[in-house]
Amino acid sequence: MEQLTHERCNGIRTGYWSPKSKEEIVQKLGAIEHQAEDLIGRACDDYCRMSVNADPEEFEQICKECPINKLAELIGI
Repeated sequence: MEQLTHERCNGIRTGYWSPKSKEEIVQKLGAIEHQAEDLIGRACDDYCRMSVNADPEEFEQICKECPINKLAELIGI
């Protein structure tokens, strides 16, 4: 996978930068935004099947700590 961004580490600014054009970044982000909800939902359903027998509090904790859920939060779903 080709990385579009790099973390800034010059001591002056924080965040990310990219050598790619705005168009390349927008096209990649657009694909992520339009496919992510379905893909994450499917992955979450598969992951949560392992926890079907958990009590509601345990299930909520599992969901809260789930890496798939953390990815969804980053994407903004």
